[in-house]
Amino acid sequence: MIIIAIAAISADGCMTKHDQRGNDFTSSKDKVFFFEALKSFDCSVFGSGTFKDTKEHILRSLTPNRLRLVLTNESNSFQGYETPGALIFRQANPLEAITELKKNGCSRCALLGGKTVFSQFLAEGLIDELWVTLEPRIFGHGASMFEGAFDQRLSLISAKELGSSVLLLKYSILK
Repeated sequence: MIIIAIAAISADGCMTKHDQRGNDFTSSKDKVFFFEALKSFDCSVFGSGTFKDTKEHILRSLTPNRLRLVLTNESNSFQGYETPGALIFRQANPLEAITELKKNGCSRCALLGGKTVFSQFLAEGLIDELWVTLEPRIFGHGASMFEGAFDQRLSLISAKELGSSVLLLKYSILK
């Protein structure tokens, strides 16, 4: 399975503006890229915080051709939202999550955060690529993409300007 972590960050590495949840700071160019890119994946994985932050959009856009797996410690809290074949909630580690996705016929996964999910998958060596939209903003503090101590080497695949001062960087994770 190919796993690609996708995130937008400020120039100083923040996925969120200060203590605000979500990524409302991202440009329209990033949003166009993001939703177009998701069409190339047959599944996505994210944490319950990301689900809560984007719940309305996720529920409106459910399709049977892309399974969404939400990793959570409180799967019972989301029973009313589960949609077989489209949206599932699991208390699972990254390896268990990938095993379940493979059993569902998935082969290309968008890893969408938050930082706990990104960190767990990176620690297990499961991320193949990292796609980061670099937004021309500085926040000083906010949620970083990863938590913990890492020294992961990357190799630049491409750099593309999405719009005025908005840069998309695609990296492969060196194993």
